[in-house]
Amino acid sequence: MDATVRVEDTSMGLMKALHFITTQEQRRKVKPKFKYASAGSTTRATRCLNRFERSNVTELVQQLVLLDPKTQQDQVKEIMQQLSKLPVAFFPVKREMRIDYSKSYPYRSTKRGG
Repeated sequence: MDATVRVEDTSMGLMKALHFITTQEQRRKVKPKFKYASAGSTTRATRCLNRFERSNVTELVQQLVLLDPKTQQDQVKEIMQQLSKLPVAFFPVKREMRIDYSKSYPYRSTKRGG
């Protein structure tokens, strides 16, 4: 038999897993490039809509956009009930903002007037 062949068993797998868990904190953390903020929600059809359903959905959504949810709660609730009868689902939308890690001037410290 070849001397380089290693027998893998359960204990070796457990040892490797424990080593991976213990060294995970020591690894370099990757800086996030973007941060996300909530930007409301959008409607999506749960199935292919016909022309009549699509026009109803767009009309109700346009009415809903014009209303203020704090002062006109009754009208908002009524429009939402009408929308719930149609094959439409609401999905959250997030706004993506790039995090800027660049320096103001790369060769000089700002403490020294750079």
